[in-house]
Amino acid sequence: MEQDVKQRILLAAKELFAVQGFDGTTIRQICDKANANISLVSYYFGGKDKVFQHIFETYFPGNRLDQVEHMFRDPLKGLQFLMDQIMSMSFDDFHLSLIIDQELLMHSPRSEIVMSYVQPVWVKLEELLQRGREQGIFHFDSLAHTLVIIRGISLSAKIDLKTNMNAPPKTQEEITQIKQAAIQFIMSGLRVETVV
Repeated sequence: MEQDVKQRILLAAKELFAVQGFDGTTIRQICDKANANISLVSYYFGGKDKVFQHIFETYFPGNRLDQVEHMFRDPLKGLQFLMDQIMSMSFDDFHLSLIIDQELLMHSPRSEIVMSYVQPVWVKLEELLQRGREQGIFHFDSLAHTLVIIRGISLSAKIDLKTNMNAPPKTQEEITQIKQAAIQFIMSGLRVETVV
């Protein structure tokens, strides 16, 4: 029961923060949407700022990178896996994805919190690219430029979702095709000879 209420509060806050922004959302709105007593936000989380932090602790998929470390032993498979996971978040948790964009673009007081979660993912991407280059799997001139381009491609699904919000939802098959096409495009750009 307690876990259910906490989750309802977090899910309500996540949706409202994505749609209205953190500053445009009140604790009352969160509790109304979650069908929860307003005092429970303080009791369970200690305030709206802590709710924000708990959203990332609970829902940010990058928190589990250490659990899939075996996927990163091979730079090629690791990069494919990481790109799939990054793009999946845009489709699977659009609200969290929007929160990340908003907070980072506005350089909000919470952008440090967001970066503490996002940065390890980008560090892992950089590690994979460097190891893949050293092993002769990936071929590129500038690591910095390659990182910018790959981040852009992997996050572009989110841009499409935001600009076409009235379009019918994508089927799982369409999502899979988009992710595969993006990964193939990245691998072509890295001049990978064989894609697993």
